[in-house]
Amino acid sequence: MSADQSVDSCPHCGTRIPETQVLIEYETVDGRKRYSECPQCLEVVHPE
Repeated sequence: MSADQSVDSCPHCGTRIPETQVLIEYETVDGRKRYSECPQCLEVVHPE
């Protein structure tokens, strides 16, 4: 995945979050999860 691709959407405002905004990514039994900073809200979110 290139750095300019979106990984998910902000659960608050729906803005697409680019991969460069991912702060942490981790594995769970349900798959990969991540926390990112939304470029619109400027909040740390758990994207969907």
